[in-house]
Amino acid sequence: MAQVQGQGYGYALDKAQAGQKFDLSTDIVDSYAAQTAIAFGRGVSQGTAANQVNLAAAAGTFLGVALFTHAKEQVSGAAAYAIGDAVSVLTFGKVWGEAVGAVTKEADAYVITTVGATQGKFTASSGSGALGPVGRFKSAGTDTLVIVEITAALRGA
Repeated sequence: MAQVQGQGYGYALDKAQAGQKFDLSTDIVDSYAAQTAIAFGRGVSQGTAANQVNLAAAAGTFLGVALFTHAKEQVSGAAAYAIGDAVSVLTFGKVWGEAVGAVTKEADAYVITTVGATQGKFTASSGSGALGPVGRFKSAGTDTLVIVEITAALRGA
């Protein structure tokens, strides 16, 4: 058997990947077509058509979070849906998402709408460039994966 050098599993595996469901509690997942490339675990808004989604935008209607899928090949660590892909969007439930800055458990969760590397990630800040609240944080952390309970579909964004 051939050996692979420099690769393997350690004792400190990642707790999750962005976009993974947190548990098996009740959730709602809808399908849309990606109008732009969308990384797993990012918040999404309604696209130009009823069946399309984009990364969360200030002028858009927040729909939910693009879920992780094993059906997409992760090339060079870039796990994302491509334009035209069917996107599974968690509109209600708990999901692992990337926090920007410090967040505390049970605090309101907002999605970042400012175009750039953090667009679609989550923050506790309600300032400009954020949409929400879209739910609440179910764990705490700073610039790391946290559990976000998405509830915006029930009460409106």
